[in-house]
Amino acid sequence: PYVGANLDIMRSDTEKVRGENPFVFTNLKTDEGLDEVVEWFNHSVLMKDLV
Repeated sequence: PYVGANLDIMRSDTEKVRGENPFVFTNLKTDEGLDEVVEWFNHSVLMKDLV
């Protein structure tokens, strides 16, 4: 990454803090993880699957 972040440490820290709650790493330059974020947003925020 451009900022020199260690993704293994970030993942470990995130798992400790979030516990069983979901999280997604994204790379918006390559759209990696974007589909998962959009799916979560549609389900949890817009509640599209309830309509």
